[in-house]
Amino acid sequence: MPANRSRTENFRESLHQIHERGGSLELSFKPASGTQERDVVFRVRLLRLNDHELIVSLPGFAGQGLRVMAGANVLASYSVGQNRWSFPTQTLGVRAPVGNGEPGLALQMPTGVTRCPRRAHERASTNSFNLPDVIGRPLLDPLSAVPAEAANRANIEAYLANAASGVGLVSDETERELLLPYAGPEYNAKLLNISPGGVGLAISQSQAPVLERRAFSWLQLPLKPFLPIPVTVTVRRVHTHLDSDGTVYAGFGFDFSFHPEQQAFVVGLVRQYVASITGAGGLTGGDRAAA
Repeated sequence: MPANRSRTENFRESLHQIHERGGSLELSFKPASGTQERDVVFRVRLLRLNDHELIVSLPGFAGQGLRVMAGANVLASYSVGQNRWSFPTQTLGVRAPVGNGEPGLALQMPTGVTRCPRRAHERASTNSFNLPDVIGRPLLDPLSAVPAEAANRANIEAYLANAASGVGLVSDETERELLLPYAGPEYNAKLLNISPGGVGLAISQSQAPVLERRAFSWLQLPLKPFLPIPVTVTVRRVHTHLDSDGTVYAGFGFDFSFHPEQQAFVVGLVRQYVASITGAGGLTGGDRAAA
């Protein structure tokens, strides 16, 4: 029997192997309305599993977990070697800490998996992630990102205030007035995944050299359809590697050391984004203060 077919039919064994080596799954929440334009993918660790459910670490951003209610639709995927599989599932709620003391998000154990492209840069099928585009700029002076991020925050807060009052929404055109930091030429990337520590990007080999010259980058992260204006964040390059297809995969860590106030604002927005697509409802009082 071919190895790929064997792994498709014996997917539970593959999931057990991922758990044993401390591996991860990638999750994208799928609103029932089907209005999500792009899939923001969260990278989570597989903590434990049984015959009925998978327990994964809580999706997070910048070191903080995000609240997810039971009953949210999820597209999950995992990789074994150079191959990738995906499956639809639902959240079953948060499980109490066990073993390592970390609470987990329960997912319904799938009845089967489907082999899919390792990285879906464009929508190939319902089994593939539709990855969002990200604009990045290598920072020549990280401190110059502080006023740029403050201007971006004011722009977003104006949009949210207008949306709440029904006065009229700020359009995407506003982003053309984006205040830029002291940075190099922009590069285009696909947002592969988000984890509590940072983001993974896919970048063409022709644009990748700009990353090697500077440690810090300034990213415009999309949170559509919740927010039409990308939120900006400073990141530090952690690693890069060239794949066989010529794509450069780059890992970046969040860095709020130059602008600590930005962390609470960005985390608050991501929490609201997750709530908007999972039906988690409004934020807690502390979340509103952070946002």
